[in-house]
Amino acid sequence: MEKPAALAELVRVKARRDTVDLDYLRAARAAAENASQREIARVLALSQPAVNKILARARGIADLRPTFHGATPFEVAQRYSGGFIDRDQVIDELARWPYLPKPKADEFDDVWEPGEGTWYDVEEALQQGLIDGEIYEAAQLRRHAGKQ
Repeated sequence: MEKPAALAELVRVKARRDTVDLDYLRAARAAAENASQREIARVLALSQPAVNKILARARGIADLRPTFHGATPFEVAQRYSGGFIDRDQVIDELARWPYLPKPKADEFDDVWEPGEGTWYDVEEALQQGLIDGEIYEAAQLRRHAGKQ
């Protein structure tokens, strides 16, 4: 079932906002390597405590993976949904991603947390409407073709 246009646009705008926020945090962290918090506060017209909070958030953000447009497959899908990369690029990156293997279930508990970097990121992106079923299938087919 296709989403109404207004809901699809809402998903796109949220993806844009989320990826721009990640870029902002990464840029702030990079700036802090060569500038003081006071200097950063001055150029951003913020208080130093506000910059400190931004940098605290930035510490938990992973860097982009080399040759990818995201730190996780989910972020790659967000960048596609937000219009930062095209369809061919998202399929290529989701197919090439070095996914972590699915953890083995504990013999006493079959519940597992997939974590970032597993194929679950792509499934979650599909469920949230960041990618469509055709992208999901194309990435999966290309991924498995590359393993042969």
